[in-house]
Amino acid sequence: MVSVLLALSLTLGVCACGSQSGDTQSGNSQESVSQEESSVSRTSEENSSDSEESSGADEQVTLRIAVGKHNADVSDNDDFAKFKVMLRKAEEDLGYNIEWLPMLEGGAESEKLSTMLAGDLPDVFWGLLGDNQIVDNTGLFVALEDKIEEFAPNVYALYEESVPDWKEFLTYPDGHIYSMMGGTLVNPGNAIRGTMWINQEWLDQLQLDMPATMAELEDVLAAFRDNDCDGDGDPSNEIPLDWCQKHWAAGYVEMAHSFGLPLGGGYYDIVDGQIVSAVDTDEYRNFLEEFHRMTAEGLVNVEGATQTEEQYNSNLSGGKVGVFWGWAPYTYMSDEELKSQYVPVPPISAEGATFRVQANLNGANRSCYVITTACQNVEAAMKLWDYMSQDERTSFTTAYGEEGLTWEYVGSDPTNRAYTAEEATEMGYEEIASNAGSSAFTATVGMVNCGPLMLRAKADPSGTNGGIRWSAVKNYVPYYMEQTMSRSIIPAEANEEFSFTTDGLNDCVDSFACDSILNGVTDDSWNNYISDLSRYGYEYYLEFQQKHLDSSF
Repeated sequence: MVSVLLALSLTLGVCACGSQSGDTQSGNSQESVSQEESSVSRTSEENSSDSEESSGADEQVTLRIAVGKHNADVSDNDDFAKFKVMLRKAEEDLGYNIEWLPMLEGGAESEKLSTMLAGDLPDVFWGLLGDNQIVDNTGLFVALEDKIEEFAPNVYALYEESVPDWKEFLTYPDGHIYSMMGGTLVNPGNAIRGTMWINQEWLDQLQLDMPATMAELEDVLAAFRDNDCDGDGDPSNEIPLDWCQKHWAAGYVEMAHSFGLPLGGGYYDIVDGQIVSAVDTDEYRNFLEEFHRMTAEGLVNVEGATQTEEQYNSNLSGGKVGVFWGWAPYTYMSDEELKSQYVPVPPISAEGATFRVQANLNGANRSCYVITTACQNVEAAMKLWDYMSQDERTSFTTAYGEEGLTWEYVGSDPTNRAYTAEEATEMGYEEIASNAGSSAFTATVGMVNCGPLMLRAKADPSGTNGGIRWSAVKNYVPYYMEQTMSRSIIPAEANEEFSFTTDGLNDCVDSFACDSILNGVTDDSWNNYISDLSRYGYEYYLEFQQKHLDSSF
């Protein structure tokens, strides 16, 4: 079964890598690379080879690594590895001196990343780049296809033994491999983003049942609105349903699933292998109108379209919210009693619709570890990743912190575990022990989203964070779309044309959605929006997505 899933995951594709031949640069295959970049690339390869041959046992390796920092990580940027035991151990065991350059994951610091790509290259990008960035800047990265077996034997063995067609999966349109994989290859708990949660204690206070239909949900939200559910003496400060457009797992697209609109992957639907429009339909307009009505009636937070993540987190951690879309309660709350009040709401379908969501069963990150042409010791950089990949225990420790706290082996299975602030303190994490049991703790002690490749996810016993998350996700499995978007690599010229032709489309769709949720939809606003979609290349967007689905660029 695992082999089938692995083969499937490689067919789907993942993130990114770039282009440069093994030891020489092919000008014909990289027309977008300037002569200056080619010269830098060749020089770097020569320097790397010289360094590999001449470096002595007593010479300390120095690396500058731009690394992805989880948005929940509370570590100081100047001491990024302080609580990450495997990063410190790798430096010590390998005798390396590493300058860590943390940057928030998910493009939050895109300008800083662009500056690096424009000239201030680190030796390695770890957990920061995507397909498009590598495809568009192939001259900046070292081709690895002739180096993995020699300089990363643990990685090579893992790929050969457990990842069918790994070479095809990692190879970019120009024929080169530019990265080594990271993340969890098969991770059901991460298959979707947002899930809905409700305060069970509030339901019990009001003697209400778990809502199963949209009408029942509205009745529950009205009761939350009209009663002093948090017991502070003020019946007007509760938020019946909260959402946050600026939070990756709580935007308006999450509620759209209830109206049969699987918008999490883009502004399209897939029906019988065909890309069809989704944000210019009667169903989409109806969704916006219904969401606006609920907002106007005080059932939904009117500030959801504009509030910051900090405000959203504050609402949740302050115990003011009855229902919310997001990852899981432990992501936003540190108070154990408050977290325990929230339980998952099974998917609710609007009248005349069926809940639908795109699932991503492939968690591997193809572009996790990318070495740049600025690196003077490519072999040393590869050996660092190989060290992290030496066995499953090391990989899990890199991703989730030292064994025995947030996770442990139960028999032969890596397993999530419930842990306390006292345990964290006893193991030397007193400074961050107040975050025990939350996403912040794991994100601070490990590399949650960009650890070395792990073939399987941790087991999730009931009561652990993973178990809590899975208690929600498992309800969505029957509603997964039969077909989801291919994740094959898009060629550079296609990306460039797409970016130019659809420039402004994202803002057009999201701005109209948020404005409509706040202010409603009129015939005039809808007709103007439809015209704007055409002006911003929506028809081209759909044609492009069809080519991507068919891998026919």
